[in-house]
Amino acid sequence: MKSLRKLFVICLCAMSLCLTSCMGTNDTSYRGNYTETSVQLSRSNYKIIKKISAENSQTYVFGIGGFSYEAIRNNAIAELYNLADLKDNQAIINISVTTSTQLILGPIYMNRTAIATGYIIEFTD
Repeated sequence: MKSLRKLFVICLCAMSLCLTSCMGTNDTSYRGNYTETSVQLSRSNYKIIKKISAENSQTYVFGIGGFSYEAIRNNAIAELYNLADLKDNQAIINISVTTSTQLILGPIYMNRTAIATGYIIEFTD
């Protein structure tokens, strides 16, 4: 009877480890310069139009599926440029990317998300 109770406790602990989920956030901002510009910002010759953001998410099952970490970030930035619909004299500045990883059922199911944010500015001169 004691060994059955011990087995039950071990199984209960193992199941509780498998059914927990955790979430981690990498809050370091990635500031990549994808558009080379040589603009003088010594005076206020621009105005901020709006703040935009885009998201890219990938799912992994047993570590299989989705793209690499860098590809998820780059896809979020590419989606940011697609959503911006830039016109003449406009640019995106202060691009930053925040990533988060959500683990469900231990390493069995994982969802990784990258959110890119930036500001659209318009030059007035």
